Amino acid sequence: MSELTAEVAGGESSLDSLSALEQALDTGDFQRAVQAEQFGDALGHAVGALREKAESLTTMEQLAGWVPLIAKKLAPTEVAEVRTALDALEAIAGNLARENPTREALQHIRVEMQTLVLRVDQVKGRLRAAWSLRVREEFEPSTKLAMALQRLPGQAELARRMAQTSQAGLALEQRFPAQTAREEFERRCAERQAQERDLAGVGTDSDKVQFLIRVNDGRATLADLTPDLQKWLSEQNALGLFKLKLE
Repeated sequence: MSELTAEVAGGESSLDSLSALEQALDTGDFQRAVQAEQFGDALGHAVGALREKAESLTTMEQLAGWVPLIAKKLAPTEVAEVRTALDALEAIAGNLARENPTREALQHIRVEMQTLVLRVDQVKGRLRAAWSLRVREEFEPSTKLAMALQRLPGQAELARRMAQTSQAGLALEQRFPAQTAREEFERRCAERQAQERDLAGVGTDSDKVQFLIRVNDGRATLADLTPDLQKWLSEQNALGLFKLKLE
């Protein structure tokens, strides 16, 4: 039992739980105050709230690393909501970080923490949605492209690698907000870009890629079949491999 706990347990009845915490804070002995949850409900709430604060701010620090990657996927209203949440977090954190909080401030810790946790959840939810959009936009097209490439003679191996990369990339949607997901996202994007360079090396430019994606979606029409595309498909011995809509 710490000295501070022993003093209270030993009969310092004039000190209620809040004044005991204030005394500990005044003397700078915060760690002992945190350990002394026997002070009663008020101190227990204060200690619990401070622990929640640490967890919430750790979460915010974790989320901050995602913002550069997905900020462009946030709508203006979502950016405003995130900003409001961050402003509230800064204000609450400032209140809780004071070295000598008043009794009134301590009594409001629980309410402030409930607000802080709510704000963290709001930010996390918005960033999660933006991350999902970024992942799908990055890897869904290459998934469709891989499916179309499988039907072209000589492209089976590249199609297999492209499908493998895309599937691994799409799986990252569920791993937010782990930092390892962000790191793997960059690696999978680099893999996909290398595969696209391989594809370009055999004469498959962006127009042909978009055509193949439309074919896979069942959206390609005869009007999409330009002379250049027709020549390319003929060179690939693939003219009869794809069905096109009349319009």
